[in-house]
Amino acid sequence: ETVTSEVLNETHMLVGHNIKFDLLHMRNFANAAYMDWVKGGGIVWDTQIVEYLLSGQSKMYPTLDYCSEKYGGTLKDDKIKEYWANGIDTGDIPQSELLPYLNHDVDNTDLVFQAQWELVDSLGMLPLVMTQMDALLALVEMEWNGLVLDIMGATSKQVTLEDRLYTLEKEILAAMERYLPKTLKAKLNPSSPRQLSALFFGGKLKCRKPTPVLDGDGQPIIYKSGIKKGMQKTKLEDYNCDVKGMGCEPQGDKGKGGDYSTDDDVLKVLARTSSYAGDVAKMMMEYRMLSKDISTYYIGMRALVFPDGMIHPNFNQCSTGTGRLSSSSPNAQNV
Repeated sequence: ETVTSEVLNETHMLVGHNIKFDLLHMRNFANAAYMDWVKGGGIVWDTQIVEYLLSGQSKMYPTLDYCSEKYGGTLKDDKIKEYWANGIDTGDIPQSELLPYLNHDVDNTDLVFQAQWELVDSLGMLPLVMTQMDALLALVEMEWNGLVLDIMGATSKQVTLEDRLYTLEKEILAAMERYLPKTLKAKLNPSSPRQLSALFFGGKLKCRKPTPVLDGDGQPIIYKSGIKKGMQKTKLEDYNCDVKGMGCEPQGDKGKGGDYSTDDDVLKVLARTSSYAGDVAKMMMEYRMLSKDISTYYIGMRALVFPDGMIHPNFNQCSTGTGRLSSSSPNAQNV
């Protein structure tokens, strides 16, 4: 905390490559000093974001090695990366090897910054770059504060949704049992595009049937003892069976796998009919929506909660070809 505070008190500008990581780390140790630095007009220069801007957003997440080579720096020894690849924490790496590696990073970052500053200034891009650096400080604040997840409320809601999902699954499986063959090789699955295509439009599915096992003379083998005594010995063989299904009109041509599409656009068309197939199509759309919602917004979100009870999403400034911001773990913009 003392070292971090001293650094922040001694400088007006912080330079780094993917510096958001370092700024968030600083806040863990000296949040009050960091906030005073920001309020006092502190600015940043992220060499990764600047290089992304200089490339016209074509070079996404440019690495420090890439920037170092571009501006005349030298690549550092990869031995430290081998420690990390072998699961050794940074704190356990011998300082005699780690410090030269880190110093090399600092030297290269300084070299890249100096070259970028001249280039940005000559191109008249300084206002754009500084706007993006202000945005970076705002994103640090957003990630630090995070999003609250009502875990108890989410758990209660998830139970309700899962009950509805279970009911839908039972009704869809009932339709599949009615229209698909009993000898089907695969287990009935509402998420199987092939089975759904056969259900609505008919087609061919792989089935299994018992066939007699023959001896060397071509005669059926009969069990001579045990509970199957006197019965023919059989084995299961695969075959393609024709399925009539519900007889709906296909929407479009067959895909490469020989099945018709059953995406939501197709299901919407089928759902407009008053037939039983229309009812099943409506159930399938709801089933898919609930499955996605439960997986993404309930199970998925709960897995992203930090020990402080908050979700701290990532906001990415170097990830799109248009310069648009993106978000991950989770996609907070989508939320």
